[in-house]
Amino acid sequence: MFGQAQFSMWNRLFLTLGARIDKSSSFGSEASSQFYPKASASYLLPLEEVVPLMTMARVRATYGEAGRQPPIGAAQLEYRKDDLNGDIQAFYVRRPASGLRPAVSKEYEAGFDLAFFENRLGVEATYYHQTTYDDIFTVETKPSDGYGNRQQDYNLGSVRTRGWELSRRRSDPVGIVPMVLPAEPDDDRERGAG
Repeated sequence: MFGQAQFSMWNRLFLTLGARIDKSSSFGSEASSQFYPKASASYLLPLEEVVPLMTMARVRATYGEAGRQPPIGAAQLEYRKDDLNGDIQAFYVRRPASGLRPAVSKEYEAGFDLAFFENRLGVEATYYHQTTYDDIFTVETKPSDGYGNRQQDYNLGSVRTRGWELSRRRSDPVGIVPMVLPAEPDDDRERGAG
C-alpha cells in the first residue's frame, strides 16, 4: 500500500509527505508488515530582487526509508534432484531462512540549487547520508550443517554511504538548440560495519 500528498504554499514552499507499507512472503508466514515513511521540502528564496543576475535560488531537504526483501523462496526449503550413478538423489540447495528481516535503508539529503543569467548557468550541491541496517547477504554454508556447501541468506551488519554531489550546468543557445554541458564531481564514501 502506498500514499503520497503534496502541498504548495505561497508558490515558494513545497512539501511532499508519503508512506509505504510492505509485506512479503519471502520472510515467512509469521513476518509482520513494514512501514516506510518519506518527506521532502524545498523553498524558493526571494533573492532574484536582491541579486539581479540570479534567476532562481532553492534550498531543499529530503528524508526517506525503504526496505529490501530477500530472494523469492528464501523462507522455504529448496532442493533439486540429480541423477547420481543411476540413482535419483535429492540435494539441498537452500534451507529456510529463519528470523530473516528486511534490509532497511534510511537516507537524508540536503542541498541547494542556484540559477543565473536566465537559467543559462546553474549550480547544484547536495550532501547525502544513507545507512542500511540488517543488510541481507548470501553466504556459503558449512558442510557440517547437513545442507552441504549451499547458499544461505543472513542479516549481517550495516552499510553507510555518505558524500557530496556537486554539479554545474551550462546552457548556451547555439542557433535554436540549447547546448547543456554538465560537470558532476562527487565525493562518495562507503563503510560497512558488522
